[in-house]
Amino acid sequence: MSWKNTQQNSFADSLVVDHKSLSELDDVHNIINWNEIEQM
Repeated sequence: MSWKNTQQNSFADSLVVDHKSLSELDDVHNIINWNEIEQM
């Protein structure tokens, strides 16, 4: 027998969604020296 989850996620649940596309550029972000760019 199959079942379907009809319960809606809460707003808080929507905020904590983790997906690879949200973190794949984190390493690049950490390499960049943002202080120098902000001074330009």
